[in-house]
Amino acid sequence: MRADESSIPATNDSVLERVARCLREVCVSPKLRGAVARANSVVAGCLKNRDSNPSLHIYPVLFANGTDAWVYRCHSCGETGSLAELIARDTGMPTHKARAIIREYIGTDTQVCSIAPSRQRSDNTQTLLNLTAGYCFEVGWQDSRAYTGLMRRQRSHLELRVSRRQIRRLGLGVGPYVKTYTAALAERLPQPTSQAMLDEAEGVFRRLSGRIVIPVRGMDGHVACLYGRAIDGDAQNRYIAVGSLGGALYGLDVAADAIARAGCAIVVEGPFDACSIYELSAQCRDRAFDNGREMIGPLDHTVACMGARPSLAQLETLRQHTDTVVLMRDGDKADDVDGTLAFIRDATGLGLHASVSVVPNGMDPDEYLASLRETGMQPMEMLQAFVDNALRPANDWTQRVVTDIVEKHPECGTELWRAMHHIARATCRPDDVVCAASAALGVHAAELREQYEVATHKLELEDLYEAFRHSDDLGYFVLDRNELSRVVAQCSRAELLVWLVLKAEQMRAKGADGVFSVIGHSIALNVGLCWRSVRSALKGLSEKALIQVGRMTEWCPFEVSVPLLGAMNYIKVPYDFVWKGHAVRAGTALPVLLVLKACTTPAYPGARVRVETIAQRTGRSSNQVMKDLRKLVLLGHVYEYRAGRALQRLVRLVPGESEESDKGRVV
Repeated sequence: MRADESSIPATNDSVLERVARCLREVCVSPKLRGAVARANSVVAGCLKNRDSNPSLHIYPVLFANGTDAWVYRCHSCGETGSLAELIARDTGMPTHKARAIIREYIGTDTQVCSIAPSRQRSDNTQTLLNLTAGYCFEVGWQDSRAYTGLMRRQRSHLELRVSRRQIRRLGLGVGPYVKTYTAALAERLPQPTSQAMLDEAEGVFRRLSGRIVIPVRGMDGHVACLYGRAIDGDAQNRYIAVGSLGGALYGLDVAADAIARAGCAIVVEGPFDACSIYELSAQCRDRAFDNGREMIGPLDHTVACMGARPSLAQLETLRQHTDTVVLMRDGDKADDVDGTLAFIRDATGLGLHASVSVVPNGMDPDEYLASLRETGMQPMEMLQAFVDNALRPANDWTQRVVTDIVEKHPECGTELWRAMHHIARATCRPDDVVCAASAALGVHAAELREQYEVATHKLELEDLYEAFRHSDDLGYFVLDRNELSRVVAQCSRAELLVWLVLKAEQMRAKGADGVFSVIGHSIALNVGLCWRSVRSALKGLSEKALIQVGRMTEWCPFEVSVPLLGAMNYIKVPYDFVWKGHAVRAGTALPVLLVLKACTTPAYPGARVRVETIAQRTGRSSNQVMKDLRKLVLLGHVYEYRAGRALQRLVRLVPGESEESDKGRVV
């Protein structure tokens, strides 16, 4: 959407209030449309995670070179950047247009930092982290005699744990001592350097002094967080962090292509575990390069979560690359049943296929690979042993976990079945779980398996209902069922898409008598069509008396009137259904999806309808309806199971952020 100067009235609002108004009027995401000015910043909801309190803060900063700008930081997912980039990504417009729109709202003569003295400081954390990571890498590995002498212990420890190949590939370094970095620090910072930034840089180096420095980079290649690891095993704080980890994972920047190819991500706990696996993977490649590009090894799809298990934000990041995650837990976590179940709940709640494996003999992956190497195994033999023993859950571990669950829930109630269901998902071995529970409970395996299958079916349906209810946590607009039936029967796909966008805009604008202003380019972006097609669709809707529209323009606001309905028999439709392109991706199956949704109720999201009924309401053949249903299942909009001759459809209008990683499944 493009802001027009004539549509921005002159006001006496503060600059923060004008920025908040810019987000509310220009952006398409409901989270950004809810932006408000508060204290010295503008706050909005996180675009990736659900947050009860706004986590995304937008504020002006003064950089070291004297320039000022509007930037944002999300305290939920850890994402940072400029306000122009945020608006451009959300609306689909070029960044330079977003900058022009911001200037139109705040005024070209406004000194942004004059409103927030507390922000007038060197807040260039991203640059500082990148420079620190590069400097620590140079200090650790350049051939200067002074550095070599001072860093001997740290270098020896790092070389003992990680190969030179992985050190260079991942940029591992050494935190210099004070006498090393004091002289060179000012020279490496961007000039002119403020005293505040110099003090901040000295504080970072002081925390990392004498430690091994491990950079965690985002997909853009920039450092999101620096970890300093003490070389003494008995140190009070073995790891210290500088920066916000957010949803970043160690090694994801180099493992993304391998994850896409494997269709799976292996998650380990620590950075040295990932480095050891990368090195074994490199040794097992048949050649180093192919057409100038480095070959992908058999275990290169590994990342480290820098903790006992990945956070929700990290799982959200992984969901952008794959729909399958394997958590490889250290051997000392084998008895942590609660942690295992928590990971499975978090992952499956995001639509991920999750499983868990445990490294044998109480070791972590790094120690286990070292023990295999000490036996004289060759790399290919080590790879096979690692896959067989560490990547696949062992029966004895499954037995221990299930026994622990049975001790906590000795009766065959819902909690026992739910816990067994989670472990079966985690290990991908339902039969082993049933056999282990049979031995612990003293019940015949065949009888227990029958009870387990019945209980699991009910739990899966409960999960589907839960997924349906979560979609209503988003901001929504409403559609009258009778009106929807009339539109589906009369309108083409383009007209239906445009009508949905107008209904969403009507409720958001809350215009009197159903009259509100829209911009043609904004509608075109939301429906994924050119302006000519949108204009034709608006004319078609007007001829069918579904809307009233005046003179239509692409870039300037024009008025539209959509009749308001009184007491409605309505369905809820999240704003994201039209503003994030879910309706567009449904394609020709959109009428079928809306008919199914119209058959559901918030209390009972199952629609027991026949294919012939859907075909009659949408004006399609039964074969076309079946093709549409299969497409909707793959997109994650519809879950289905057969019940006699009828088909019951469990409809969820908005799937996850990435349809590729949130596929529906047939029960």
